[in-house]
Amino acid sequence: MSDKDDWSRPIGAQTALSSRYVVIRNLGSGASGRVVEVEDREEGCRRAVKIFHSRHVAGREFRALSKLSNAGADCGQYVRLHDKFIFRDYVCLVTDLLGESLFDFLEQNSFKPFPGSHVQNIAQQLFQNIAYIHSLNLTHADLKLENILLVNPAFRVQFFQHRVLSTDGVPYHVRGRRRELCDTQIRLVDFGMATFGDEYHHPEVTTPAFRAPEVVLHLGWSFPCDIWSIGCILFELCTGKPAFNPRSSIEHLVAMEHVLGRPIDSHLIEKAKQSSNLPDNLSRYIRGYMPIPPTAMSRVTKTEMLGHLIPNETMFDQLFLDLLQQIFVFDPNRRITAHEALRHPWVTGEGAYTCAKEQERTADSERNHILGVPTKQLSQGINTKPMSIQRKPPLIPHLHNRLPEGDINRILEIISLVLVSNYRRTSICYKNRKSFILRHRDRLRSHFNKQRDLPTLPQHLRRQIDNTLHTAHSAKRKIQTLQTLEGSAIMTTLLRSLVSNKVNLMPNHSIVIQEYIQSTPTLVDSVVESS
Repeated sequence: MSDKDDWSRPIGAQTALSSRYVVIRNLGSGASGRVVEVEDREEGCRRAVKIFHSRHVAGREFRALSKLSNAGADCGQYVRLHDKFIFRDYVCLVTDLLGESLFDFLEQNSFKPFPGSHVQNIAQQLFQNIAYIHSLNLTHADLKLENILLVNPAFRVQFFQHRVLSTDGVPYHVRGRRRELCDTQIRLVDFGMATFGDEYHHPEVTTPAFRAPEVVLHLGWSFPCDIWSIGCILFELCTGKPAFNPRSSIEHLVAMEHVLGRPIDSHLIEKAKQSSNLPDNLSRYIRGYMPIPPTAMSRVTKTEMLGHLIPNETMFDQLFLDLLQQIFVFDPNRRITAHEALRHPWVTGEGAYTCAKEQERTADSERNHILGVPTKQLSQGINTKPMSIQRKPPLIPHLHNRLPEGDINRILEIISLVLVSNYRRTSICYKNRKSFILRHRDRLRSHFNKQRDLPTLPQHLRRQIDNTLHTAHSAKRKIQTLQTLEGSAIMTTLLRSLVSNKVNLMPNHSIVIQEYIQSTPTLVDSVVESS
């Protein structure tokens, strides 16, 4: 490893880094160095050794980890520094051997979202750790999923139900399998960009997707930039997708305004105009001399706003959205701090923790009913730290409805398909389906809540309906497929209740729906016979 070519090659197994440490395998490499797993011959255990190709970055990380270790061994969930030595003129730091990163786990899980209680537990640890780091006048400045490692990556495969948006923006639930951690303990790593308050602050820190607006605008940064990064982390754990995925600084600013639904504060823009460190394109853009690039605008408009990406169905979701809105504040002086976040109801679990657990128990009961396995047998083993809070009744809205919210959305989707297929008589086309569904959802919910003994859709039929609704076929083709589904007579019965109770969503609606019902006589007959 005497030159750049040697640096690009992995270090072979059994290579002696010193008389004490012998390489077992390579764990990975990054911009600042390479990490290997070693055997500690003196301690008789395994450690991780980070080999830096930059003495400057190594010095930053060594100072930060030394400060954290000297301040108190049990004050935070960060990687511990055990030793320091030189290998072929490269600085090497010996730390704890941990599991994979949150990003690796998310990637291996096909970017399926984490359970709500797991995200909540990880958030507690992050805010506690960052609050302690900030109390030492230190900013991490590079928080991201790749720099958060799991202590124990053991997992189990579970069924789950996830809320997603259709191509028309209508929410519905899908079921599947995902990996769920048995232990959610984490450790922070990579303090190569960590900066004390009295040190030089490099203008560009943090990976772009987790970068705060004050960093993008070169306004100077401090503790609040870590809080913004935590918001991006929690969002990605909850949804499985990044909050912002920019390809340029201009696109990043436009995406922030689009996702958050409000413009950047004018006083921040005025302050940025006075900066001499801005790149030319960004400087011209904020001064109004350069329009938004069409490619950037095209990518941004395909993303949803924060209120649409985070479901708002339970108290747990509402409190989580409230926390994100306090994190994603453009002005760093008004952004929530780590200590304030630790007192937020979603983080403490007041009201939200009970809802999250109730949601998981409800999903477990449904899953166990399908598998024929006792609930207690499958639900054991979650090693998340319980919170001492007052138990409250579940606040999940759809448990109190006569008909689940997802089924109401499916009915509206089918109605809109029928109306689209009769465009000449209804004037409903694909372009205004979304507004039609959003406008009439509350009216259908009110109608079905008043009904008694309504049939429920079996889970297999829900999956078949969802698959049919979101194919790339024409409206008539989808209707034909829906009419041939086994068990679709239940859906027909729900549609008949709308017609019989004269729930008119628009002119000619009842006539068109009645014709649809009459076109499926065998399904209607099956309902009559079963009743």
